Amino acid sequence: MRYKELFSHYHIAVLVDWLEERPDVCVEIYFPHSGGGPSYYTIHSLAELKNLVQPINHPEIQITIWKNRKQADFETDESGTLDALASDLKWIYFHADEVMYFSVQKNRNWSESYANHPDKYAKHIEAWNS
Repeated sequence: MRYKELFSHYHIAVLVDWLEERPDVCVEIYFPHSGGGPSYYTIHSLAELKNLVQPINHPEIQITIWKNRKQADFETDESGTLDALASDLKWIYFHADEVMYFSVQKNRNWSESYANHPDKYAKHIEAWNS
């Protein structure tokens, strides 16, 4: 899977702006159903992010990029208690200007029919990409 293709031109523009405002951003990469936990990286450029996601060969992935990870970890709700961690989708939803979230789940990125008969789908894929 080419995970760098998950990033649209809009995502790249936002990341450029974030990196102009801050010296770095935090990236979490997690492989669901792998038995392991997430890995965290601090990146300082788009080239570093590209080098991080480009070589990944895993059927599932969750990529979360925080503009300010420290803020995300200590966000509180109305009652003053610690809110869900930044990886919680609720936090991500309510702080869309501070985080990017990408997810590819196994049941959505592979098709046995396509794997066995890619020519059957060629015209549809070409139309989609044009």
